[in-house]
Amino acid sequence: MQGAAPTSIAELTQLVRLSIADGRILDAVALMPLADDLVTTEDERLALARLRAVTRSRSGDHVGAIASLTGLAATWLSRGRLMEAADVNALEAFLNNMIGRFDHAIDHAATALVLVAECSEPDAVLAATVLNSLGLVFRDLEAYDLALAEFQHALELLGSSPPPGDPMMIAVVRANITAVEVRKVAGLLQSRADSEEARRLLRRSEASARQLLQREASPRRRVEAATMLATVLVHSGRVAEATDVLTDHIADGDGIDDVRSLVDWNLMWAWVLREQRDLPAALERACRALELSVAASDPIAGSLALRERSRIHELAGDTAAALEDLRRADDDARSIRAHRIEVLVEQIARRAQLEAVRRRLQRETEQLGVERRRLTEAVRTDPLTGVGNRRRLMATLAELRDGPAGPVSMLMLDVDRFKSVNDDHGHEHGDAVLIWLSDVLVDEARSGEMVCRLGGDEFVVVLPGIGADDAVLIAESIRTRLATRVWSTARRNDAGNDASAGDRASSGVTVSIGVASGWAADAVSLTADADEALLVAKRDGRNCVHRSSLDC
Repeated sequence: MQGAAPTSIAELTQLVRLSIADGRILDAVALMPLADDLVTTEDERLALARLRAVTRSRSGDHVGAIASLTGLAATWLSRGRLMEAADVNALEAFLNNMIGRFDHAIDHAATALVLVAECSEPDAVLAATVLNSLGLVFRDLEAYDLALAEFQHALELLGSSPPPGDPMMIAVVRANITAVEVRKVAGLLQSRADSEEARRLLRRSEASARQLLQREASPRRRVEAATMLATVLVHSGRVAEATDVLTDHIADGDGIDDVRSLVDWNLMWAWVLREQRDLPAALERACRALELSVAASDPIAGSLALRERSRIHELAGDTAAALEDLRRADDDARSIRAHRIEVLVEQIARRAQLEAVRRRLQRETEQLGVERRRLTEAVRTDPLTGVGNRRRLMATLAELRDGPAGPVSMLMLDVDRFKSVNDDHGHEHGDAVLIWLSDVLVDEARSGEMVCRLGGDEFVVVLPGIGADDAVLIAESIRTRLATRVWSTARRNDAGNDASAGDRASSGVTVSIGVASGWAADAVSLTADADEALLVAKRDGRNCVHRSSLDC
């Protein structure tokens, strides 16, 4: 690893991606420890977890890569980032499929499909990344037409994204398209089905592989392109040309440490060398491919390496070794899996439908919960003042009674001679007084949840955690604020109509307040004590605060 150390997550990500593209996985791994000191946001931390998973996977540690992604999709979902969650699920589907955890792969692929469908305007590059991962899943399931459809869609999205786009991602998708075409033609030739289509695909695959080989500058991409081209040439019976292609890129193969690329590279060399009857060299390459597959926990590649080594042993006359490798390759299990491909793909679609239904029901349930809470709030709210009503008071008292022990105080108050306020100045003015009174109460109580209007001009203020002395101080503050406000009003005449603007009067509004204090367990009975104290305050001449004699 050369050059200056990265100074941001963006720089580090670019360096890691370049290292992976070049096949220098050890360099990418060496860069990752620098990331912890560069992360400054939660988004960067989440993106870093994905990058760490990709790096581990390219180094052959698929299990560790999956562990790096644990909980990541759920975190993105909790932040409302559906495409990022889809991207993680698609990557998890690919990684689980790589190590043979097909049920996990199906579940993650289905979830990714549902999340993509829910995004109305997804980011083109991110959506292409998701489709590329899903294409790899279908490729490994040998559902080549589905894989090609996903890759082609991804390429279209990348082409439609604004410049500068993502050239590295475009190169990845193009290489994947060529790789799938090569695998598809190989399958056709092995099954001897539709030879005309096979010949057509051979010609197209050769052209695509040559174009890819000419276009690519990174060693890893050249190795992959050379492997694809050699595969097509051997299938065409041109083994010598395939050998020349591989030989021309030996330096590229020796210069990379990318496990996935090296498995295919060594298997291709083993095949060519076997065709040339250089069996010791072929055996060495097959064994190397098997070692890499085992280290990467890749059962599919391991099975291919064992089958190649079995053929080499057979040509060498070592029948026992050939049979042992063939047994270990578990061709029966491979055959069963091949027959399950359509079932697996169908399960992905079916589970995607079920996941879509589940998410829709979840959203509807959440919406019903919101609506239920809104309706509950409505029936517990006084429509004029916006504070609680008698239902809210009963619920609050029950919560206090059944909750933690502690002091609580109650203020019971009403407006002095409120009927005269309505009679002299009209109900509109009376309503304005009640609204302003409720605002004062909420302000003094420091919580709108603890103020309730019982009806008319009667209010209750619940003060959890407040003792008697402090409750009296709050009550006095309320009384003073109300008594010192002067209202400019139009006094009604004998006919019940408002007088002229010139015949206005100033009026004050006062309240009487009863205070009762005790313990939360006795909250219900405290309202009666506060009501008794209110009656005493009114008998004492109104516009005053009276503290219950029953206070603790």
